Order: sequence, then C-alpha cells, then structure tokens
Amino acid sequence: MIGVCVGFVGYALSQAYRMGDAATIAPFEYVALPFSVLWGVLFLSEVPDWSTWIGIVLIAGSGLFVFLRERRKG
Repeated sequence: MIGVCVGFVGYALSQAYRMGDAATIAPFEYVALPFSVLWGVLFLSEVPDWSTWIGIVLIAGSGLFVFLRERRKG
C-alpha cells in the first residue's frame, strides 16, 4: 500500500511540475519535513538534534523565500 501511495504522489508531482510553475509547486514538497521528524520520533525514538533543526529551518525558509519572491514577481 505504501508503494502505491508513493507511486501516486510521484506521478502527481511530476504532472504538477509539467503543468505549473516549479517555483510555485516546490514548496508543497516541504510537507515531508515535519512528517519525517514525526515518523522518526514515533517509530525510531530519534529526537532531532540542534543541527537538524537548523537544517530544517534553512530548507523551509529558503523555499518560502523563493515562493514569496516568485509570487511577488508574477
């Protein structure tokens, strides 16, 4: 079932990139960040350290910056 879900999401994302603007669609992929942390804590008992949190903030912040900049241009 997980394979079917991953396949569907991959197909949907590829279609979204094909039909839309990449700068607008890319931030939706950042939804994986909080889920990765959540699953790591719940299933692996792995709490992220400070360097992981800094990386998450940098990745999400840069994606948000690009999204807002492209939105302002358009």
